[in-house]
Amino acid sequence: MHAYVDGHNAIFRLGLSAATPEDTRRLLLERVRRVTEDATVFFDAQGAPLLAPESVREGGLAVRFCRASEADAVILAAVREAPRPQGLVVVTDDRELAGRARQLGARTAGVGEFLAPGGADEGTPRGARREETPTGGRAFRAADFGLPPVVDLRAPGDWLEPPEAAAHVPLAPEAAPAAPGSQPNLAPEEKARQLLARLVAARPTRHVFLCAEATKPKCAPPEAGRATWEHLKRRVKELGLDAIKPPEGGATGPCFLRTKVDCLRVCADGPIAVVYPDGVWYRGVTAAVMERILLEHVLGGRPVAGHVLGTVPLARTRS
Repeated sequence: MHAYVDGHNAIFRLGLSAATPEDTRRLLLERVRRVTEDATVFFDAQGAPLLAPESVREGGLAVRFCRASEADAVILAAVREAPRPQGLVVVTDDRELAGRARQLGARTAGVGEFLAPGGADEGTPRGARREETPTGGRAFRAADFGLPPVVDLRAPGDWLEPPEAAAHVPLAPEAAPAAPGSQPNLAPEEKARQLLARLVAARPTRHVFLCAEATKPKCAPPEAGRATWEHLKRRVKELGLDAIKPPEGGATGPCFLRTKVDCLRVCADGPIAVVYPDGVWYRGVTAAVMERILLEHVLGGRPVAGHVLGTVPLARTRS
């Protein structure tokens, strides 16, 4: 079974560090080589040797430097083009990437599980898994949440495409939120249902919670949290990422949710933020740090290592 390794995600999850980005990259390649040489390791452009071609072989491993786009998109394209996706295992702790890879037929494995001794010895690597969504592999629909239907203008199978390649799914006319003065006042429950239907249609990929302007500020001065929150709101609008209020004509790419909270109960070294479903907690989230979180983590799938306080994934309950 051939492995596609999400290089920078693996470096972060393993805590690898060396004098230069190139040395750090080589540490990961050596780690992968100990497990298997039947692998391709994908890296974003950062850390790539300046004159290296996009595809090289190092010590028996195939290495790809994704200069034109993010590694996630290149990995998914490679899975999509593979004649037998079921013969691939995508190694990543990025849940979004792993979910899309499974939708395309590949298997997935966590970084720690795959790179542990013996992790790739079996036909199905330890931790590798197939579809595990409650809908059995199809996209969520409004009906799954008891909501009004949405108009789906895409051809069957298009939902497998990454958000940046998928068309925006508008709400049905009868389910669209009422413009002021254009419709009778809606009952609160119906208004809430329509807003939630808009969220389902937008398919947000991540949810950012920020502790800002707390009633009893302990982790940071209120003005610091306020500045970060205002920056977050402005940038979400500028980038067209808002799941509640998409730009005119619909969202142009992936979107996410933002929520300001009074307290996240980690009352030190703030402002504090957390990004789900990854469960990554951040400290010292100034406006500048939030900009990096938006671009590198929310959109790029790579947590901003220098400000990560810890990772606390939500435990799964057994039914």
